Amino acid sequence: MPVIVLVGYWLLQTLTTLFPLFLTLAINMSYVIAASVIFCAVAFVNGERITGKKYDQDPSRPMYLDIAWKASKTLNEDSALNAGSYAMMPIQVLKAQSQVVAGIHYYLEVLYGESGCKKNGVDLAKLQIADCKVMNEGKRAIYNISYHAKPWQNYEKINVSKVKDIAAMAGGKQDQDPNRPMYMDIAWKAAKTLNQDSALNPGAYAMMPIKVSKAQSQVVAGINYYLEVLYGESGCKKKGVDLAKLQMANCKVMNEGKRAIYKISYHAKPWQNYEKINVSRVEDDAAKTEGKQAQDPRKIDYMEMAWEFAKAHSRDSPVAGEFVMMPIKILGAGYHGAGPAKIIYDMEVVFGESNCKKKEVDLDTLQMADCKLTNSGYRGVYSIHRVAKPRQNHEQKEVPKAKNMTNGGREVQDPSKPEYMDIAWEAAKTLNEDSTANSGEYAMIPIRVLMAESQVVAGITINLKVVYGETHCKKDKVDLAALRTAKCKVTKEGKIAIFEVHYHAKPWRKLEQIKVSKVKIDFPLNATNVDALFALPHF
Repeated sequence: MPVIVLVGYWLLQTLTTLFPLFLTLAINMSYVIAASVIFCAVAFVNGERITGKKYDQDPSRPMYLDIAWKASKTLNEDSALNAGSYAMMPIQVLKAQSQVVAGIHYYLEVLYGESGCKKNGVDLAKLQIADCKVMNEGKRAIYNISYHAKPWQNYEKINVSKVKDIAAMAGGKQDQDPNRPMYMDIAWKAAKTLNQDSALNPGAYAMMPIKVSKAQSQVVAGINYYLEVLYGESGCKKKGVDLAKLQMANCKVMNEGKRAIYKISYHAKPWQNYEKINVSRVEDDAAKTEGKQAQDPRKIDYMEMAWEFAKAHSRDSPVAGEFVMMPIKILGAGYHGAGPAKIIYDMEVVFGESNCKKKEVDLDTLQMADCKLTNSGYRGVYSIHRVAKPRQNHEQKEVPKAKNMTNGGREVQDPSKPEYMDIAWEAAKTLNEDSTANSGEYAMIPIRVLMAESQVVAGITINLKVVYGETHCKKDKVDLAALRTAKCKVTKEGKIAIFEVHYHAKPWRKLEQIKVSKVKIDFPLNATNVDALFALPHF
């Protein structure tokens, strides 16, 4: 009996001694496991390993200019990079790439200019907020910047190397990609100047930008952009709309409205918050321009055309079957001039089989009939070609079949399309009104659409994954239905989250539904590390 007591006492002492060691080991292992989960979340996306490939990014994004400002401290402290007495300041980010390898890497090519501030007379770490200005005759240089960050460790490293010096007043124009969103933004800014000047737009209706056809940049005492833009006459009268907010107004380009090409010169000095816009008219008749002009396929004019074709070709029966085909979605739309009095329209439209028989419905009032798409019905994508002569009230139509569409099958779409950001903005109202989606007091707005899928099942279904960021606007102090036009900005300290947006529409019944749900992720998101997601090929 005493032996048993002694053995029991020894075991108790041993366990008492070893238990803290086991507890410490368990806690440390939990950190290792948590770190592994974070690494796997970043290293694997949809089962696909990120191998360190570099991805081109939009250099006009503000975050890249912020990195350039950070790099200016390193640049100006190193006499090999800036041998002069005056501090160099970033003017423009020319190129940007991202890479995910043991953290986030950004590779930038940046144009810097010599300022009027001496290096030893200013805090180089706070150069961005100093009252320094780029000198017109000062030297210019292009630098390569590599920026490496590990947000979860609060780690960042910046390397700077010089590419070449360039003449300050060289003034050479450089061709740019006219499809970059920043040039369309300039075209919208110029719309105010254009519509206020009766010499540029003598008509009663506001002109809106359709497409930027040419873009050039030039560095001379600031940044100059030179654009050629096709504008079209809208259905909004100039006196009935705020021309400074034309982009946000519910205005649409009229199919038969006038077209004109304008030249725009835009001069900016970002360090002075200065900009100047000049507009001149190039050509009055858009029918003389060659090449198709891309149109917004969601415009009601095009959907009405699709309904007209549905009526006409249900009568002609070019499609086999006894049931009426109804337009579901316009995939693409465009037009081009074919002489001074002829316009050619081309569309690709998804049609679906309805429950209405051709012989039992009034085709003249088909759009108002109580017809519904059937889930198991036929789907098809059709190319529609229309030749219109507005002055002669004449039109000619052709509807050759393009391809079948599998009913209910999801199709991956380009998430950068403007229509998906439009849906994300619509969903912001639902998101901010739902306390389970946004429990905070500040409104959240969309930053970027990461993924988009579309599906045709008893209507159009679009599924998005969207990054939303917390703004400085309180939910109870702003009109959530007009959040897009409010001057709300995402704060660097605010929370960031990813939401799934489910959008379902039945255009023929003017019905739309939006549902929003939060996506669970394995690592925290904030303004610093959210760009790790943007660098990935898929999310």
